[in-house]
Order: sequence, then C-alpha cells, then structure tokens
Amino acid sequence: MRILLALVVAALGVSVVSADQAEDEKAIRVIQARWDDAWNRHDVKALSSLVAEDVRFVNVAGVVLNGRGEFEALQTRTHGMQFKESVRTVTDTQVKFLSPDIAVAHVSWRMRGDKDPDGTPRQPRHGVMMQVLMKRDGTWAIVGAQNTNAR
Repeated sequence: MRILLALVVAALGVSVVSADQAEDEKAIRVIQARWDDAWNRHDVKALSSLVAEDVRFVNVAGVVLNGRGEFEALQTRTHGMQFKESVRTVTDTQVKFLSPDIAVAHVSWRMRGDKDPDGTPRQPRHGVMMQVLMKRDGTWAIVGAQNTNAR
C-alpha cells in the first residue's frame, strides 16, 4: 500500500511540475509576442517594461547596456531614427529551464524596414537573441540578453 501511495504521489508531483512549467513557458512566449508588439508600435516604454531593472543587454552591435535606464535610452534614440519604420517578427522560441525560476530562451527573429545609422535602408535580416529570464515575485522578466544578426 505504501509503495502504491508513493507512486501516486510521485506521479501527481510530476504532473504538477509539468503543468507549472508549461504555464511558465507560455508566459515566456507571451513576453516574445509583447516584445514584437511594442517594437512594431515603437513603444519604448512597453518594450523596456519587459526587461528587469538590473538587465544586462548586449545588442547586435556589441553595445553592452547595464540596467533598464540604459536600455530605454538607447531604444528611444534608435526607434526615433534607425528603427522608426522597422517591423520585427519572432519566428521561433526555444525555452530551456535551468531551475523553476530561471530559463534561457533562444528567440529567432526577422526584421525589415530598419536603416543604418546614416539613414541608408538595410536589407531584411534575421537573427537570434539569447535571453536569460528570471521569475521574480511571480513575474518573468529578461535579466540578460545577447542579440545577434545571423549571416
């Protein structure tokens, strides 16, 4: 009887963990959809709300941004010129949980309509952003990211 009870409890525990993880993965995928929505509306405040206050973000140019303030300042500047007419679309998101409250996401994306700093239109491009996400007080946020253009 004890063995049967232990098996039932173990089975229920696996189901609960799997259900929680599925909900967390869904929340991380929602962040990606919100990123595209904010990007495409050029709503820098909404975009910045997706990163943690203490984020460390490396953009495709290799610029290291420390904290939400630096991230928001750069996005404000670039969405006012280079990205003013850009459209970004997530094409795939792969999530790996390192713990119940920490995950790594590899987010594949495509972009069109952006320009070089001198105003020259760029060809459509694609890349991948690796994000480290942390669940704090029940909410997922990006605490670290490295964005890369694909060749």
